[in-house]
Amino acid sequence: MDTALFFEQFGYLARSPDGVQKLRKLILELAVRGKLVPQDPDDEPASELLKRIEAEKQRLYEVGEIQRPKTPPPIKEDEIPHRLPHGWAWERLGNILTFEYGKSLPAKARNDFGKVPVYGSNGVVGVHEEHLVAGRGIIIGRKGSAGAINVSLESFWATDVTYYVVPPNDLYFDYTVLILKSLSLEDLSKGIKPGLNRNEAYVLLVAIPPFAEQQRIVAKVDELMQLCDQLEEEQAQCDHLHERAAKSTLFHLTNASSKSEARQYWQYAEQYFPELFDRATTVEDLRATILQLAVQGRLVPQNPDDEPASELLKRIEEEKQRLYQAGEMKKPERLPPLKDDEKPYEIPQGWEWIRLGAVMKQMGAGSTPLGGRKVYVEDGIPFLRSQNVWNDGLYLDDVARISIKTHEKMGRTHVMQGDVLLNITGASIGRSCTVPSHLLEANVSQHVAILRLIDTRMAEYLHVCIISPIFQKTIMDVQVGVSREGLSMTRLRLFPFAVPPQAEQRRIVSKINELNQLCDQLEVEANHRRELSGRLLDSIIYHLFEPAAEI
Repeated sequence: MDTALFFEQFGYLARSPDGVQKLRKLILELAVRGKLVPQDPDDEPASELLKRIEAEKQRLYEVGEIQRPKTPPPIKEDEIPHRLPHGWAWERLGNILTFEYGKSLPAKARNDFGKVPVYGSNGVVGVHEEHLVAGRGIIIGRKGSAGAINVSLESFWATDVTYYVVPPNDLYFDYTVLILKSLSLEDLSKGIKPGLNRNEAYVLLVAIPPFAEQQRIVAKVDELMQLCDQLEEEQAQCDHLHERAAKSTLFHLTNASSKSEARQYWQYAEQYFPELFDRATTVEDLRATILQLAVQGRLVPQNPDDEPASELLKRIEEEKQRLYQAGEMKKPERLPPLKDDEKPYEIPQGWEWIRLGAVMKQMGAGSTPLGGRKVYVEDGIPFLRSQNVWNDGLYLDDVARISIKTHEKMGRTHVMQGDVLLNITGASIGRSCTVPSHLLEANVSQHVAILRLIDTRMAEYLHVCIISPIFQKTIMDVQVGVSREGLSMTRLRLFPFAVPPQAEQRRIVSKINELNQLCDQLEVEANHRRELSGRLLDSIIYHLFEPAAEI
């Protein structure tokens, strides 16, 4: 298929997933294949300039300016990847370019008042007053960012983690840069030995066009790359506006002045769900908003016939006293009453603000057995660590295990059905889940807290509260320790907790499950669109490079 398809579909290609990035690579590939600009039969063929390059190498060798050039192996027919336009020629990279070693220049030896750029493997690392290379050149990462290409348009210093290249006069400088970028030299550095070996690069095949066509190609590439920049900027603006629309809708949902206003915004959001929430970031924002509405009492309607939360809390208080008197729990701690300025938002009638510790039978961190990992066994009792606790449940694929004997010694860290687990240290602080009914026995590490409710029927709702944005913010605000990555049980007991009627708790959890399924569906559809768009782009690229007879 001819290249006209490429220009016809240019805008569509850019809008595909990672489209502009793929488009830039595609432009480069078309350029070095001779498919970007028309050929001119009056151009001097590449074979002539290659002769001059070879003659110049011999002259430089004879006058002692370079070492004797190594001759790469001749090109075999089965090495040629594709046909070239008339006037072009295949050549080994080492026959047209020399990768010269850079020279060490430690930071303490540099003159920071100089104006000569000093290049490391991935760009400028400082300045100096002297240059290693006079005039412009190409710097290639040898170690570190091996294969990275940088260009200096002035005299420069290339350090010892780089190669530098000064193209011969018969190669257009900017086209030489295109050649090197098209070779993906970084792939050569991914072997057993780190770094780029120039001898491996020298045997690579490169397509050389006539000098005049090299200039035309560079001009066209510059034009198309500028268009890519413009499309990238437009895409970023479009994405920004889309996210603003989604965030604005969600903001109005959570900040509506009344329930009726919140319902209006919710109806609007439902109407435009597929348009507003068509990517992972906005769907994640939607999930967070659903949780926020839930704990504010705005997700499901209140029922005046529901028993108020105050009655539930009375029964919990009575049960606490009974358990204490029966020796089944410690003496209940007297918690300070919640002040008005500690209540983060207004709650509906029938709800109650309390401190989290008021509904707990047990709150405490787990512990790690003596010996740590050395006491883990192949087949035993699950030992839950922070990496097993996720907001959507326990992940047990890599769960550690301990012996029954160790398990029995660690009675304080046993988990029970209906417990809520909460990560209290490290990068995963705030992640939470409930203990499922199928997990009959387990222990938790010191990085995980057990929250055991007096009334375990509240577990699912408590989990909703913990993973809601406002509870997560509270966790982040009260972390302790030098690295601020720890949550103390003392502070956690004092967290404000809005308790709805028990019947409403069930409705809230049910509604969240329903809406999470919708969010899952939105994510699946968004991923499907992304995958389909990517496949269409790959198909167009395939047709650009495959002969019509083979399609």
